Amino acid sequence: MKWILIGTGIFFIGLSIFSKIQTAKILVKSVRTIGHIVDIIIESGPHMGRSVKVSFKTEKGQNFNFIHKYPIEVEKYQIGQAVEVYYVPENPKLAGLLEQDNNDAQLIIGVAMGIGVLIFGLYF
Repeated sequence: MKWILIGTGIFFIGLSIFSKIQTAKILVKSVRTIGHIVDIIIESGPHMGRSVKVSFKTEKGQNFNFIHKYPIEVEKYQIGQAVEVYYVPENPKLAGLLEQDNNDAQLIIGVAMGIGVLIFGLYF
């Protein structure tokens, strides 16, 4: 049991850091443009979630839509609102909104959980 907890703690820490690195890599490759919120989606039931549908135009003039599903505060968005969109020019389907607060919070929470489980595994 001890090794399972230690492994789980290391996994949480590693996954949190890996996620932050992947986000940074995408930002380095991405282009920033202005998009608009076209829908706000609040789901209920067992798969409840909050997301926004965003429309944007690439540098080549192609129109794309995507649903930003990450943990967001949909209350701060309104339909028609202009937002900064980051997308990869070679594959504009890889697009998203940068919500730095949530990204940093996920890193901090993931690392804290990992350290907590790791310490519990080492001492109990």
